[in-house]
Amino acid sequence: MKVWTTWLYKDEEAREEDAAWILIADRDAARYFCRPLHRTKNFVRNLLRHAWIAWWRVLHRPLCPQCEQFMDIAYGRGIGARYWRCDRLANHSDGKPANVDWDIGLPPKAKKYVEDWRRERRRYLAKRR
Repeated sequence: MKVWTTWLYKDEEAREEDAAWILIADRDAARYFCRPLHRTKNFVRNLLRHAWIAWWRVLHRPLCPQCEQFMDIAYGRGIGARYWRCDRLANHSDGKPANVDWDIGLPPKAKKYVEDWRRERRRYLAKRR
């Protein structure tokens, strides 16, 4: 997991109007990017919360319910949509991949924060349309 922010070495300060990202990589390939977090009033608090949630997901990677192996991050149908998936079909009794919700096992406080953040995002996008 990585946190990307901008820093201007020459000026020794951060840009006023820039964004930060949270990244989860698997074998040097980016598997998840958080939506850009802009430098607004609660930037640091939101950045820390999203970083903690990504850190928690990395440390509590779910096991496949069929073969008990670690699941991988998979791309969903929507832009930015993610879920956990196990493609070890030879180890599955039904020969089908196993899928698990992206938010599985998140602590209640973190899950509430993520749901509220997504609800705000949906409201924002509906307003923009």
